[in-house]
Amino acid sequence: MRTALAAFCTAILAGTTVVPAAAQSSQSAYQRAFADRVANPGNTSALSTFINVAVEAGQYDQALSTIEQHLINYPLDAKAHLVAARLYNHVGSYDLSARHLEFALEIGTLEERDRRAAERLLRTVERAIAGISGYLDLTAGVRSESIDFAPTAPWADRTDINGFLLATGQLRFDLDTSTNNAIVLSGKIGTRRRFGDFNFDGVGGVYTAPHGTLAATLDIGLPTEMLPTLRGQLTVYGSHETFDAGLYRRIYGVMARLTALPTADSFVYVEAGYGWLGESAAPLLEDNRVSFEAGATYRIVGSHTIGIAGRGQIDYLNGFGRVGHLYEVELSYAGQVHAFTDGPVWTQQAGLAYGDVQVPNIVLGPAFPYVGDYWLTYWTHSLQIDENNRIDLDLTYRETTYSNLPIRNQSKFDVSLSYTVSLH
Repeated sequence: MRTALAAFCTAILAGTTVVPAAAQSSQSAYQRAFADRVANPGNTSALSTFINVAVEAGQYDQALSTIEQHLINYPLDAKAHLVAARLYNHVGSYDLSARHLEFALEIGTLEERDRRAAERLLRTVERAIAGISGYLDLTAGVRSESIDFAPTAPWADRTDINGFLLATGQLRFDLDTSTNNAIVLSGKIGTRRRFGDFNFDGVGGVYTAPHGTLAATLDIGLPTEMLPTLRGQLTVYGSHETFDAGLYRRIYGVMARLTALPTADSFVYVEAGYGWLGESAAPLLEDNRVSFEAGATYRIVGSHTIGIAGRGQIDYLNGFGRVGHLYEVELSYAGQVHAFTDGPVWTQQAGLAYGDVQVPNIVLGPAFPYVGDYWLTYWTHSLQIDENNRIDLDLTYRETTYSNLPIRNQSKFDVSLSYTVSLH
């Protein structure tokens, strides 16, 4: 496990070295793509390559002006109209996006794959114009979980390989206001198989774990002179998660969140919430939960972003008081690895987190909690094949140490591979 950890961390470091390299080569890639477009003014592939590079560099105005100039010279280029429609949809100009899609379909020269993509995007844009937008993602995958317990643990180390299913969706209803206020309904439901001894009774096993969440959010603009991009979200939700045979956690809660874009390259947020766990199945000890989180991201170059976040939760038991907590700080990176011409986009995310935990003691009672800390690292790759299909590869390593219960110390390495179909 230690050798695997070393290889995993080395791989993450190797993968994320794309950031300084991208910072050095971004401008030259932009210049090469621009020169190729100028040298081949009627070539839609050269145009698409330049658009991809411009978008990655954050040059949306340049991308839009370039595609519009191209269409002045080549007004019957249906593929270029489709490229323009995607750009306008991305920046929220749905009327212009619909206009270009209608032109592209009327011209009638799109390849079958592009024609189907244009028709799907047109339906999405028309719903957005009507004030309704949404998606449904259907995911199926396989997950491998390798657990290395403390040497004195009463059960053997193990590796479990199991499949999982997940469906996530969202509907957004525009309230037709100047600040783009909306009501958002969202939800997810899934099931997975996993190993654990979640009630700390000394007996572990593999269990089917269904889980799901339903939420309703009021999303409103709160612009101020200092932060014209300030937005607020107020969410009510309910969630259910199964841990073990007859053991599950059910939460009904409310959460408030503020977000802002201080600059074109930065994003900040802060949130706080409360959850009631009174309908969870015994022997869980917590009845109430307070949660909080704050973080920020900054785009360093092109599509490459770094971030920092701090989060926590505190659990309480009626008649006793505080019984558990989790505090975590995380550093992260996200960026595009490669964009294939008129094809898939390959992106990655990587992060490192450290946390402090206090877990209620099911056997001895809340006065004798398990106290420990953990650190984890993750590396995720996504291959967006097209607008409706995506492949994800996720790797996570976590090491947990309990200061007053060394028998529970463990390290865990997870790998999952999944395929997602997105319906709009």
